[in-house]
Amino acid sequence: MNTRAVTVALWIGVFAAAVSDLRLLRTSTAVGVDDVFITAPDLMGDHAMSPDSASRLATLVTDADPFRVDRHPSSVPFRAAQAEPAAATPQPVRPALTLSGIVGGPPWAAVVSGVPGHSESVIVHAGDTVGGLRIGFVTARSMLVSGMDTVWRLHIQQPWR
Repeated sequence: MNTRAVTVALWIGVFAAAVSDLRLLRTSTAVGVDDVFITAPDLMGDHAMSPDSASRLATLVTDADPFRVDRHPSSVPFRAAQAEPAAATPQPVRPALTLSGIVGGPPWAAVVSGVPGHSESVIVHAGDTVGGLRIGFVTARSMLVSGMDTVWRLHIQQPWR
């Protein structure tokens, strides 16, 4: 049975109950106050709570002090389970890359200085990986290098003459 059918059936039941209550109200005579109100122990039948047990329950709850009514701090400190902070891993030093020049024509090659593991300039092409750095593209005036959580776009400051 789908949800819509269940919902429709429930609404039909609610409507039928309301209509039957209205019919009873029209046909009934005046009702006295004592006939309408029923005390709580009457509703509970044999399970009625004695006043003594209610006061014992209230004392138990107050002694447990769940909300610290007296505004004193809890005897047990609240601390979420925290792990020791991990030692910060040292970030690798980012190299100071410089684009010294562009060689050739399409496809271009770049002369790059400051590549890790190389003391001199290196000639690279698009797609190469040198010193942990990946060369994205090389154009006539710039290049893209990515690695060490960084992306460099290097430009030639002054063309060779």
